[in-house]
Amino acid sequence: NVRADNGLYLQMNNMVNGNFSQSFRLRGFSFDPNTMFVQFIFGITACVSKIAKKFNLYHLVTLFISVFCILLSGSRMGLLCCITAIVITAIVAISELESIRKKLLSIIATLTICVGALIFSMSRFGQSMLSSLFSAYSNRSSLTDEYGRFSIWNECVKIYWEKNPLFGVGYNNMSTYTMTERMTHNTYLQFICECGLLVGGLAVIYFLSIAFIGWSKLRFQHKATKNNVAFLPMVIGYTMTLVSLFSVDNLTCSYLWFGALTLIKIA
Repeated sequence: NVRADNGLYLQMNNMVNGNFSQSFRLRGFSFDPNTMFVQFIFGITACVSKIAKKFNLYHLVTLFISVFCILLSGSRMGLLCCITAIVITAIVAISELESIRKKLLSIIATLTICVGALIFSMSRFGQSMLSSLFSAYSNRSSLTDEYGRFSIWNECVKIYWEKNPLFGVGYNNMSTYTMTERMTHNTYLQFICECGLLVGGLAVIYFLSIAFIGWSKLRFQHKATKNNVAFLPMVIGYTMTLVSLFSVDNLTCSYLWFGALTLIKIA
């Protein structure tokens, strides 16, 4: 019922336009459902990459389970990162295939899946599923509401600038200053607001620069070790981790820290 309680599902209560809304969101072993999906992005990317090279039922089942868990988390950012990761991985994986025949078959298979999904979405059962899915994401605060992301970010920046721009307000202290008693809901903003411009700014530059290094080394890694399928999932998974942290405060995200160290090592 509250974040401090034990349990795989978290009950979320909210007031939207005067209406009370209640939902249950999968959080797994994470504190927040919005941070649960990150671990699945790496697996999803790996499965799509492997399927593009050679179809395997194990990878397909793993892919579906991972996507299903992300849907159960009810995270809008999770769904966005999931779709983006699948699209980018498919494009890169197909473009890296050397055989023209395999490329053509992969493109045909991808288009067939897209057409099948479109037809399914137009059916009565598909319409019902989409309506249920969209309703789960719509009963949330908008970006400019009192508890919306833009409102929280704006307040945090003002507090940070008034208190101590150079050294910040102190780690995990932002909620003691905000009117809504909320944290920054943005990891990069949390770095700067709580750790200051010197430490926080350096940390943000460090994590973003590793993503840049990973993408710049992608083509070289493929040519040097064509059988290595680990680098592409690491680059895309780490990039999606960076994107996801724009909507949640999680300085101690293990997939951020260990992802950065692993990526810089194999790059």
